[in-house]
Amino acid sequence: KVHNHGTWATAAVGMTGYVIDDQELVEQALYGLDKSGKAGFLRQVDELFSPQGYYTEGPYYQRYALLPFITFAKAIQ
Repeated sequence: KVHNHGTWATAAVGMTGYVIDDQELVEQALYGLDKSGKAGFLRQVDELFSPQGYYTEGPYYQRYALLPFITFAKAIQ
């Protein structure tokens, strides 16, 4: 789901993939289980932020939900 919980899940799977050197897990985390791009971390980024950069679930969730974006992005980098 495109939701803050989904962001935590995709970040966790992706970072696990990096740690155990499993590129399949990383790709599934980024693009969804079927790798179509209809789900996954990148879809979370596309759907959960407005064009102006605001987090769409509201200011309260922003504090909670930004951590997995930042943590996983650092792991990707």
